[in-house]
Amino acid sequence: MNLLAIETSGHECGVALLADGQVVAERRVADPMQLLRNLTAEVVDLLAEGSISLRDIDVFAIDLGPGTFTGLRIGVMTAKAWAHILRKPLVGVCSLDVLAHAHGSKDAATLTVVRSRFGTAYARIYSAGAVVAPADHGIACADMAGVARLAADAGISAVRVVGDALARHTAELEAELAALGVAATMGWSAAPSPVDLAALASVRAAHGDFADALAASPLYVAPPPARPNLRTGSSVAGTGG
Repeated sequence: MNLLAIETSGHECGVALLADGQVVAERRVADPMQLLRNLTAEVVDLLAEGSISLRDIDVFAIDLGPGTFTGLRIGVMTAKAWAHILRKPLVGVCSLDVLAHAHGSKDAATLTVVRSRFGTAYARIYSAGAVVAPADHGIACADMAGVARLAADAGISAVRVVGDALARHTAELEAELAALGVAATMGWSAAPSPVDLAALASVRAAHGDFADALAASPLYVAPPPARPNLRTGSSVAGTGG
């Protein structure tokens, strides 16, 4: 099985190619701000490195978020379009699931935390690879105290924490967890990589866990900021993020 993974949920974007469960090639987008221009070119180079064409891809995989607005919009629409046009299955994966699968704990619960704007975060708790809470694609927490309460309310006494929120909030989150009696081990402090995404997507593809290529939709960490409509004076959704 040839699987193409497109990871655009964080500030480090990239693509990875798996063949029969083995990583054939991986490429990172040097400038995420130029993702619209560079993503297709990176995929072309990736496929050339693997000596296959886009039509040879058996499964497309995409990180649905939570993640940045612009990155998810470009990545998800690209993956959906290719899967639909080529009539190939699509695996859509939550960012928090990718982090838990790649960097979570096998012996204790795992708390995945993806940062949003203004100190907020998306969080989810896992135990032995299964979701503990919440059931949907992560819960938006107003602050690190809210993240800590999520663990405490789930009855977790020890947890491994992973995710890019640690890059800014490690000390704060550790203190909040300790105050609630939750012992924490701080782990991976970055967003998912395309190889991380490909690894989980390949497992789900093997079990036939596919998404509807037309219905799959991204989960943004925050709605796009409003910008004024120069004709009417009202506000409309912006495209940044």
